[in-house]
Amino acid sequence: MPENIDLLLEKLPQGSLAHELVSRLKEFRRDEWLAVLETFLKSRLEQKVKELTHGKGKASRD
Repeated sequence: MPENIDLLLEKLPQGSLAHELVSRLKEFRRDEWLAVLETFLKSRLEQKVKELTHGKGKASRD
């Protein structure tokens, strides 16, 4: 299984969201992947919401 993950990481563009997620999943056991995925996606969504909210606040002040 680890060989498949390494092969996948080689094919994914480094710095991409997919590469980041697969790299993170590789650090955990397969039975933990669901929780890792949920945490990862929530974190990314919160980050994007903050970016959008900050951008809107800045635009309204301009």
